[in-house]
Amino acid sequence: MDWWELLLTLFNRGKIICSVTIAPSLTALRSPLQQGRMVTGAMNRTLLSWTQREDGRFSVDPDTFRGHTDSIEDLQWSPTETDVFASCSADRSIRFWDVRVGKKSALTLSKAHEMDVNVISWNRIDSHLLVSGGDEGGLKVWDLRSV
Repeated sequence: MDWWELLLTLFNRGKIICSVTIAPSLTALRSPLQQGRMVTGAMNRTLLSWTQREDGRFSVDPDTFRGHTDSIEDLQWSPTETDVFASCSADRSIRFWDVRVGKKSALTLSKAHEMDVNVISWNRIDSHLLVSGGDEGGLKVWDLRSV
C-alpha cells in the first residue's frame, strides 16, 4: 500500500487526520520496533490504533484511545518501547499511552503549555526526555522520571 492509498483509506473513514505516525520510523509503513503498527490522531479527538494485515491493508481497532478534549496535533512513538506512544493536543495536554494497558492514558501532563501543544519529540538518546512546543512559542523539555 502506498502512502496516498493509506491517506485515502483514512479519509474514506470520515475522519480528518491531523497527524499520522508509523512507529517510530520515517518510512511510510515500516518500523524497526513494531512493523505494521500505526496510530492516527484526528481533529475530532479520536486516537486509533491500526495493524497491517498480511495482504498489506490496514485494519483499525474499533476501540479508540480516549482522553483529549480538543484536536490531536502530534503523535510520537517511544524510541525504545514498542507499545508506548505520546500525543499532544489543542487542549494544552500531553498524554502517554501504553497499548497493552487499555484505552486510557497512562500519564497526563494536563497544562503542559499556556496554549495549544503543537509538537512533541522524544529524545532518541535518552528516552526519558521529551520536548514539546506550544502556540505561545515556548519549548519545554520533560523528564518523564520526575513528572
